[in-house]
Amino acid sequence: MSSDENSDFSESELEDRVQKSYAQLKEGGIFRRNADGTFKCPFCLGKKKQDYRYKEILQHANGVANSPKSLEKAAKHRALEMILMEDAEQLKPSGPPMIDSRPPKRVKLERKEERFVWPWMAIVANIPTALENGTYVTNGKLKAQFSEFSPAKVTLMWDALGFRGMAVVEFEKNWTGFYCAISFEKSFELRCRGKTEWIESKKCDSSMYAWLAREDDYHNSDDYVKMQLHRGDLKTISELQQEEERKKNTLVDDLTLRIDEKNKDLQSSGEQLMEMTYSLNQFKSALERKDSEMARLLEEVKKAESKNSDLRDQVLKEREKWCKELALERSKLAQRDIELQEREAQNDFEKKKLEEEKKKNAARDAALQMASIEQKKAEESFMKLMEYHKREKDAELKKFCDVENRLQTKQTLELEIEKLRGNLQVMKVMEGDDNIDEKIRSMGEELAEKQNDLEYLETLNQALIVQQRNANDELQGARKEAIAGFKSLFRNRTDIGIKLMGELDKQPFKEACIKVFSSQKISVEDCEMKASELASLWEEHMRDPMWHPFKVIQDGPNEKGVIDENDEKLTRLRIEWGEGPYEAVVTAMKELNEYNPSGRYVIEEMWNHKENRKATLKEVIGYLVKTYKTRTRRI
Repeated sequence: MSSDENSDFSESELEDRVQKSYAQLKEGGIFRRNADGTFKCPFCLGKKKQDYRYKEILQHANGVANSPKSLEKAAKHRALEMILMEDAEQLKPSGPPMIDSRPPKRVKLERKEERFVWPWMAIVANIPTALENGTYVTNGKLKAQFSEFSPAKVTLMWDALGFRGMAVVEFEKNWTGFYCAISFEKSFELRCRGKTEWIESKKCDSSMYAWLAREDDYHNSDDYVKMQLHRGDLKTISELQQEEERKKNTLVDDLTLRIDEKNKDLQSSGEQLMEMTYSLNQFKSALERKDSEMARLLEEVKKAESKNSDLRDQVLKEREKWCKELALERSKLAQRDIELQEREAQNDFEKKKLEEEKKKNAARDAALQMASIEQKKAEESFMKLMEYHKREKDAELKKFCDVENRLQTKQTLELEIEKLRGNLQVMKVMEGDDNIDEKIRSMGEELAEKQNDLEYLETLNQALIVQQRNANDELQGARKEAIAGFKSLFRNRTDIGIKLMGELDKQPFKEACIKVFSSQKISVEDCEMKASELASLWEEHMRDPMWHPFKVIQDGPNEKGVIDENDEKLTRLRIEWGEGPYEAVVTAMKELNEYNPSGRYVIEEMWNHKENRKATLKEVIGYLVKTYKTRTRRI
């Protein structure tokens, strides 16, 4: 019958069909065992498989009875299942029946529902005993004897005289245990050894009797048996099914509540992510504006460099002009000296006059010589100042571009002042001429004005340096916030991540110990322990503020600290353990000296692992935005 036909049957019609099929199987004898001990399903004669063992046919009947495909077949196979369960001992000589762990499907019967002891218990009576040393004992192992019914526990009843010949068998607290308990009772009833037979035998038989404990046994049993039964409760099958349904509903309600809480948490996380996205976009916009400003300032620096180059060319041209003028003056003086020598033979008066003129010319020539020397010194001082400004510009360019722009103006003024000083020095040597004196006064006034401008620029330069330091402190604070707030994102990354600056690499110590102790047959574990101890010792040395393995060298106009390769501890480390541990300690000390020279403890720094350098704040923000977008798509 198809699934569409199922709606033609009501529950009462299904029960009627089950009862009708059950009566046919009981009275008609259409269900029989085959000659080889197998069974044939009387309702599936057209199927290929016609020989079922007991477990197989019980499983077959249970499966079809619970199938929604055909209510007609389900009713017939449910009746077959009832026959198999009732006649279990006759149809199956040994072994437990096939058990369905689901609650039994109830068939409407016109009698009051029974109340069983829960957890399922059975009473075993008239167990064989023996008298030993005045005490009754038993030699039977009941749990092993009843193992085919899977008992959970067997409790023997004892009193002052010994074993009382009775026991209580407990089964599992589930529907599997119920089927085992029913099968246990049926096995004794089929051999006429149930509760009714036990009462009728008047305890004169030597055979064991057993039955499933019910309400009557719970209230009217022997005191010892009653005490054991009172460890449980009396419940009907319906009550157990209702309790199981109630537990299932409670579990569903609890899971529903947890799902609602998770949904609320997910919604809250989404709102936090939206806020974080807005903040990151704002920060990215500020960073882009900063990059634009940096590009503009770099362009101004290039223009200033071009202006300085033009000024230097102008100074060199003026120097060449002065050299030519000095050479012309010396040539005129030489010509004048020749003329004076030709007129030397004239009268004494002319001789005296010539002598005085020669002295003046000699003095003037000496003054021109001194002026030439002073000019050369001024040029050398100018070139040195140009070289110094070039180094100063290269160093300061890394700090802040606005300070660099002001520094170029300062350098231009210093060059002009130096040029004026050189020209003034030359003019002072040649003073005495009215025109030259006027130039000296003019150049002195111009020099004073340039010096005032230079003092103003120095004051402005100091203010800009303070501003640059404050901006740098803000950038460093932002880097620290990025490290603290997103540490879980950057850890164990291969591109942009967190590097512990000043951390000692222990791998070279391990390799060195294995190399040194390999010939001494020392285990790898002992080598690793020795390497760990050696690395810990050197970490203590590195934290010692009294140990300072650095020396100061001159690097152009600046001084910088470098590792002292002749340090006693480092030299001994290199000799005893080789280059690997030595390089590891030197690298860690350089990082500590650069990032934390006063504290000498490991600090965290954002690191570009691909290019092996400190990561820029722009790279950190870009990586955070990319990671956030990826996580947002996953959500």
